[in-house]
Amino acid sequence: MKTKLLILSIAVLCLSVAPVMAAPGGPPGDALQDVLNGITTGGTSSVVVDNAAFYSPDLGDSFWSIGGTGGSFQTVVVELAGFAEGNRFGIYDPTDATLGTKLELFAGSAIAGDSVLLQISDVDGKIYLGQPAVYSGTQFAGNLFGFYLDSSLNSDGSTNSAGGIFYSDSLQNSDGWDHMYAYEGGYGDTVTLPAAPPIGSTTGEWLANEYVLAFEDLFGSSDGSTSDWDYTDFVVMVESVSPVPVPGAVLLGILGLSAAGIKLRKFA
Repeated sequence: MKTKLLILSIAVLCLSVAPVMAAPGGPPGDALQDVLNGITTGGTSSVVVDNAAFYSPDLGDSFWSIGGTGGSFQTVVVELAGFAEGNRFGIYDPTDATLGTKLELFAGSAIAGDSVLLQISDVDGKIYLGQPAVYSGTQFAGNLFGFYLDSSLNSDGSTNSAGGIFYSDSLQNSDGWDHMYAYEGGYGDTVTLPAAPPIGSTTGEWLANEYVLAFEDLFGSSDGSTSDWDYTDFVVMVESVSPVPVPGAVLLGILGLSAAGIKLRKFA
């Protein structure tokens, strides 16, 4: 009986869940636009990416997977935050209900141009970093993950009361706000990214399946007034990744349920 009630409750949740509201005042403003302007030049339309119009819907950037190449480069674009030295960026396993299975990709010491190659085994979910690939010691349930920014600690290890751990899945954020905006390429824009010496920078077309992720690192109160919502606190470009649609089959996988035993109404 308890199992049936749990399944019914989950089904109701899947059917009734509504997108979390965007940050107070709508999409990010001039600060993030300046960052995007600084790395891009207009494509065929000669229009540089508009941060207020081109972002992915909130529930459309919660969960991700690596594409057919089997690997994904993650490159720090810029970090403009008072807590920059304490901010940590990584991925987490959304199938872990405790959100405890994480892998840090960049520590607070990361600077613009730092990059890492991320690979997840389709066989057993083990995560490898670098080239040649080295096992990180972290294992996910499979090729499904979310991104997170952790600003809960200062650089000296003390608690940062103004920060927190903020997930690409806004439903997991303790303040209920959306702390990550995602922008995809594929519109003909050219992007110039910082790179570690001796390269200095790289320039090329900003392709589809290449995303700029922009994070806000300040905790938002119930009315959002405790955060500045500039979304420039950690900006990273990730490539060869795709957002995984929710809800639907993905939620079933996350919850560890059999699709054969549950039928959920399809979302339009």
